[in-house]
Amino acid sequence: MRSLRHYKHGIALIPECFRCVPDKENFGSLEMELAHFTRAVGHPARLAVLLAIARKGGEVDGETLEIPQLSNATVIQHLRELKRSGLVYGRIFGARARFGIDYEKLRAFHTVFQVFMRDVNHPPDAGRS
Repeated sequence: MRSLRHYKHGIALIPECFRCVPDKENFGSLEMELAHFTRAVGHPARLAVLLAIARKGGEVDGETLEIPQLSNATVIQHLRELKRSGLVYGRIFGARARFGIDYEKLRAFHTVFQVFMRDVNHPPDAGRS
């Protein structure tokens, strides 16, 4: 049995079976947007960070975000990922830290997820043989 990666002359090679995975360009905007947002909130620590910001009124100004089960470095790491996704805006560390939830992006995520769930629950070809 071959491993996922095997090497030839120091270069990692991807087995042939993994080369048939479709490129991202082959997916529609719904799939791409949903993947973008779900990747951002797909970690429990990121959900905890979003909830902590929401509990502070949606914005944190000049203070660190304290989440008991997470170190400050971990909180900042997850804030960076949330900022990269667009769900959080602002300056996330330093003495002049000021960041918050981008509720417009959060509503966009909600809308995209609702469309996805509608399509999954009621596919357009439902009932056809």
